[in-house]
Amino acid sequence: MHDLNNLYTDYAELYAIIADDRDFEYELTQMEVFKLDSSSTFVELFAGPAYHSTTLKTMGWDGNIIAIDISKAMENIAKKRGFSGNYLCSDAITALSTITQAQVICIPRYSIVLVDHDYVKQLFNVIANALCNDGCFFIEIHKDSVVNEQALICGDWENLDIYRREVKKQGITIECLWPFTTDVVDAEKNILDMSVKITKTDDSGKQDEFIFNSREHLYSRTTLDNFASEARLVPAPDLNFDTSDGHFIAYKKKSNSAVDSDYFKTLREKALNRIFDLSTNETQSKLIEKSGLDVEHHDSPLSLHVYNLL
Repeated sequence: MHDLNNLYTDYAELYAIIADDRDFEYELTQMEVFKLDSSSTFVELFAGPAYHSTTLKTMGWDGNIIAIDISKAMENIAKKRGFSGNYLCSDAITALSTITQAQVICIPRYSIVLVDHDYVKQLFNVIANALCNDGCFFIEIHKDSVVNEQALICGDWENLDIYRREVKKQGITIECLWPFTTDVVDAEKNILDMSVKITKTDDSGKQDEFIFNSREHLYSRTTLDNFASEARLVPAPDLNFDTSDGHFIAYKKKSNSAVDSDYFKTLREKALNRIFDLSTNETQSKLIEKSGLDVEHHDSPLSLHVYNLL
């Protein structure tokens, strides 16, 4: 069994064939990249063959295109397939730290699951710094990830839309089973080991089989929202969209003044609610009565009434 990193290096050509299985133009249209002018910057993280970036250029978009991936083999394949932007062969955080004023940054193909909690938390902060005001960040996750925190991480994986994929290219048929097997490493932290089985069959019927092990960190929507909030990014649900087998969620960067306003408003509400919780029952009753609210249990809006009464 190979480590998954070998799929992106020694077997990069194999991965490039598997990954060329979606409507990249549709996804870019949903991200509204084609509406941006030539002064705008588009960044594709964990780019691999950089199909999104290459499609942008093919469709005639003349803005600044940057692809980032740590694999030199992937950079070579991307350029072989027509990529003509700026390909930074580097760790995502390191490369993105050199970029400012990006209008759109995206992480496609569920790549976020391949990095751990601490890395993702830091990455969200670097993304926020790299975006221009009102810039947008898109991240693709499994539809099954848009769940509550109590959802089981191990189950009937064969029912996932992406479980079995088959691609036919130049007389070669490639079947990919992802996951082929699963093993829970840490249920509390949602960490799994998934094996990936890839079978290549040529016209003569000869088969080659490859199995890779993938350590995956599954993130719920709640967890990603928390990372975004800490990085001062806000959800942009109007820009969310489904793909053939996944779901892109969007976050926007507000101007500093708007972000500060929202941040301190939330902080104030949490503090006032905490003050309310720690006060005596008699004090709570008086505050509720004076606020004019007919409530049995206080909630966030009540803190604003409390604030006005203090």
